[in-house]
Amino acid sequence: MIRRQMVVVLTVSLLFLSGCMYPRDYGSSAPPDEQIMFVQNAVDRFQEQTGVFPIKNSEEDTSVYEKYTIDFRRLLNGFLSEVPSNAYEAGGHYQYVLVDPDEAPKVKLIDLRHAEEMRSLRLQLNSYMQRSNYLPVARVKENGLLEIDYEKMGLDEPPYVESPYSQTTLPIVFDASGNLYVDYAPDIFMALEEGAEEPAGDLREVLVTDHPIVPAFSVPYAMEDETIVAQKE
Repeated sequence: MIRRQMVVVLTVSLLFLSGCMYPRDYGSSAPPDEQIMFVQNAVDRFQEQTGVFPIKNSEEDTSVYEKYTIDFRRLLNGFLSEVPSNAYEAGGHYQYVLVDPDEAPKVKLIDLRHAEEMRSLRLQLNSYMQRSNYLPVARVKENGLLEIDYEKMGLDEPPYVESPYSQTTLPIVFDASGNLYVDYAPDIFMALEEGAEEPAGDLREVLVTDHPIVPAFSVPYAMEDETIVAQKE
């Protein structure tokens, strides 16, 4: 198998219950996959009846995996009896989103714990820049993305998040404007090495196909000369 060099660049069956809604207290006890399936069914029925998806408005430049947030207020009007217990709106760790709405709309999750970790790091980064007037750059990557010099920032170790796809950690990188991104190149590399089909476009799709979590807070990836390269949006 051709080895692909990683280039880190900053960036069973559905139960059709009465009305296809949660029974009382179901949302607090159902496994995450079943919660997603019930929301998927509600979204599908909402779209069939109204011709639109129950999503919130977003900015035009919002990243593709964060763009189509499920609006539970619309689904609670006859499509769901309650918000899933793992959803942010119910005090959970996940934001429900829709991916690929034009072709094959699927309900997925954003792990908001990653957002909290990055928000904390952003505060530390801003504080460092205010004190020093410099970016804490350990190494300049391709496409203008940067590796964080964690020692300059007074951190004990390089910043990272826990991967939702593997038993590994993923580095956090940034750009010249101070925007932070999770680097998913290691997980993409692992998936392709294990035989996953290489997507024609954004390589992040290989992580989304068979997993409930989307690679949010990141940039697209492409294969260039058999190398995984992040593409700054």
